[in-house]
Amino acid sequence: MPTPSTSGPEADIPAAHRRPDPAEAASTCPFTIHPTTDEPQDRGLYRDRDGDIWQKTECGWRLCLQHGVAVDVWSLWEWTSGHVRDYGPFVPLATD
Repeated sequence: MPTPSTSGPEADIPAAHRRPDPAEAASTCPFTIHPTTDEPQDRGLYRDRDGDIWQKTECGWRLCLQHGVAVDVWSLWEWTSGHVRDYGPFVPLATD
């Protein structure tokens, strides 16, 4: 586990509330996550580079959360002509 930073913007934030170290998270993650700018093949939920949540369906893409706020989930976007790809890379979200 990395030692807590004693300087910088996260110095006053308790270790439990700091952003995880990406290298450590990758080494302890029970499944592999590969961000991609290619269209993901599997249907499901994905996080884009801005942290927004998208759902890939058999009919297209739906934007579910933008900046943590629910949005119009009825509209479908297409990967290329709807420019969903411009928001990549996409990381799949684990679901139970």
